[in-house]
Amino acid sequence: MVECTDGWKIVGADVDSQEQWLAALLGDFVSGEGKAGATPFANMLLAGSKSDNSDLHSVVARQVGIRRDDAKVLNYARLYGAGKDHAIEFLKKQALIEENSARNYSEKLFSTTKGVEKTLVCFLFSILINILFAILDIEN
Repeated sequence: MVECTDGWKIVGADVDSQEQWLAALLGDFVSGEGKAGATPFANMLLAGSKSDNSDLHSVVARQVGIRRDDAKVLNYARLYGAGKDHAIEFLKKQALIEENSARNYSEKLFSTTKGVEKTLVCFLFSILINILFAILDIEN
């Protein structure tokens, strides 16, 4: 059991879709001229709503023709690094989509929501270098 010292309280919080928010911020910084909501991905997170089917999972579900819950699984799998082959197999199994169609949907989804890998890798490397310089207190 976890206990607090007298006078202190334990507080918990669940930030809904925090991984997607972070990905959206990175995407906006890289390709959205630093403006929040500049990329389609970020805009769906900021302005999208489950109630009117404009959130990321609903949009992907509609594009692919699968249930929203399946789209949510696919979105998080992609966010955590699952590749196109995994998406193809998932679409074939969950949505009963044939191989060629699953491959086409996967290509479209990755190009639309993942962006260009080279740009992101360079951006992340730049962040890492800046963090290291800050830790070491090195200027220029």
